Amino acid sequence: MSSSWEPLTNNNYSYLSSFSLSETGNSGNGGAIALTTQNGNLTNNSDLSSFSYSTTGNSGNGGAIALIAQNGNIAGGGSGLYTFSVAPQGTANAGGNVTLNAKNQVSGLQMLTASSSAQAGAVAVNGQEDLAIADTVILTGKQVTIDTPFTGKISIPVSGTGRSGDVSINSAGNLTLTNSRIESDTKGSDRAGNVTITSAGLTTFNQSKILSSTSNSGNAGNITVTTGQGINLTNGSI
Repeated sequence: MSSSWEPLTNNNYSYLSSFSLSETGNSGNGGAIALTTQNGNLTNNSDLSSFSYSTTGNSGNGGAIALIAQNGNIAGGGSGLYTFSVAPQGTANAGGNVTLNAKNQVSGLQMLTASSSAQAGAVAVNGQEDLAIADTVILTGKQVTIDTPFTGKISIPVSGTGRSGDVSINSAGNLTLTNSRIESDTKGSDRAGNVTITSAGLTTFNQSKILSSTSNSGNAGNITVTTGQGINLTNGSI
């Protein structure tokens, strides 16, 4: 496997997927997936995926994925959210955006947005008050292999053109990242995505990493952390 992020899928989970798959021609767009609760927590133990894949033609866009719990927390238990577009022999369109809105906590999620030849989608995580993000991985543009019950293993090559997606994290109060990782990666000529972190209070990184990188001619993205009450790095790296 080309990524250290494991597992991309877990056979013990259920799945919710919207996709377009073609073996002989162009594929269409993946559909949007949105889980919303007005009150209470959102617990998602299912892998959610929206993608477009064409074996020999061009692929459409990956669909947007949104988890919204304005007055509650979002818990994933290690489940995955991924949206991508892959066309090994043709031209791929963009990966979809991923949006998470929670009151205080986001935990246990693995997020991926990617495209084999176009821009990956953006990832936005928003906290209405103090926000704690724990045991969470965000990848935009990373070269990985995904295994789904509908398609089997799908490799997502990102060695050609295509910019990796931007990541933004916003907290209305303090912000704490624990045992989490953000990677915006590109291996082509386009630049890696920007990572922007904004907090009205104190921002703390506990055993967490932020990386915007390129291993080809593309430029690395910007990493910007803006806080109202200081920054605390504890066994973390930016």
